[in-house]
Amino acid sequence: MIAYNSLISTWHPRSIYAHELYAGFAKKPWKWAWLSCCNNNRVEKCVMRDMIDTGTYECLAIDACHDQLICHPDAEILTPSGWQYARELRVHGEILNAYGEAKVIVDNSKARHQTYSIFGVPNFLCGDFVVKGIT
Repeated sequence: MIAYNSLISTWHPRSIYAHELYAGFAKKPWKWAWLSCCNNNRVEKCVMRDMIDTGTYECLAIDACHDQLICHPDAEILTPSGWQYARELRVHGEILNAYGEAKVIVDNSKARHQTYSIFGVPNFLCGDFVVKGIT
């Protein structure tokens, strides 16, 4: 689950915030959208089949080299050693960006946020970081 103000990489020229994607997705008569996803360090186009509002939770704001990822503690994030729950990430640990480059975590703070789950995309990009979706 990702937070309200997380930047989602779409297959358009710009990224948009999760709450904007959710609002736009809810208005569409068809239920799909193009997102950027990552498979084997390659950025590809994937179809998001659904996005649901999952409520307000205590989320983690993970700051890695001036890029921020805000997500639920149970979100799985790609690290050099494989997938890891956000709650297990520590300051000075590393997470991978979409191109396989390791970024050092400099802060890992908590705050309450509205969260969303994305379905149909195996590994979507939240800013530059890879987050496991629900297929």
